Amino acid sequence: MSFCAEVKVRLWLILLLLTQLLPASAKPTVLWETRCEDARLVWLSPRGNLVVLGDSHKLQIREARTGRILTTLAGGKQASFNSDGTRLAVLMSGQPGIRVFTLPPQGPPRPLWSAQAKPSSEDTLQFSGDGSCVGWCDSKAIKLWRAADGQALPGPTPPQIDNFLGMRFAHRGHRLLAWQDKQALVWDALTGKGTWFPLEGDTMHTPQVG
Repeated sequence: MSFCAEVKVRLWLILLLLTQLLPASAKPTVLWETRCEDARLVWLSPRGNLVVLGDSHKLQIREARTGRILTTLAGGKQASFNSDGTRLAVLMSGQPGIRVFTLPPQGPPRPLWSAQAKPSSEDTLQFSGDGSCVGWCDSKAIKLWRAADGQALPGPTPPQIDNFLGMRFAHRGHRLLAWQDKQALVWDALTGKGTWFPLEGDTMHTPQVG
């Protein structure tokens, strides 16, 4: 079964379940449809007004209610909304690497800033919990920027970096957790200070930071 077919099956199962559970007046309706030949990723903004569809060649930013395409980003491969849905960070497959947009209540996204990064197959792109920072991580680097203007923030430097498996911001504030096979780093994105601690057991599961 293809990815698209699998997604459609799952969506229809969810809709079927909702149809059985919800009263007749609240049953879901289809707002719009689009062809899904190579779609791999879907993001819904926290405000529920935008949808980002991603395939191997581009990202499309659409109005959630109508499906109208607002912006198409050639080479876009990953997206991240901040917690209140007013900004969107996009990881590009080529240069400049990172692009950040302001999202007005209506209309297309507005470019805010861009930064250099070298995309790989193991990227992580994320806003901090308080929306003040944007972080990008691959196995050999962690880069941080101030979300408002793209100013670079201090991040871990060698020999602190070696074979990172992932990165995740806390739900609140601007601390992040980056982990390796046997140890993890808690890093404050604004102060540029961090603490290492050992990991025990199976590191295939994502560690958590509060």
